[in-house]
Amino acid sequence: MNPLPLALRRLAEGHSLGREEADAAFGVVMAGEATAAQVAGLLMALRVKGETPAEVAGAASALRRAMLAVSLPDPDRAVDTCGTGGGRVGTLNVSTGAAFI
Repeated sequence: MNPLPLALRRLAEGHSLGREEADAAFGVVMAGEATAAQVAGLLMALRVKGETPAEVAGAASALRRAMLAVSLPDPDRAVDTCGTGGGRVGTLNVSTGAAFI
């Protein structure tokens, strides 16, 4: 059975997900097999409930499995301009502007 609807049901009932449950649910998302509504529901439910370390670890595990290696002709010239942008810290994230510059 698809683990994402099961995870959504558990979250809707106010329960936290275990690492394996979060991994499986985010695995569905990363495989492109989730609807936009399911992805929104998963993220909103976690945000409203408050993410647990096990849920974050499970999501990270699924994201890492979905990573693709990037080959660069000159890796020493690569610049990482990625910021998180979603924290509660009141700082300004300028990564997008830096990418254009």
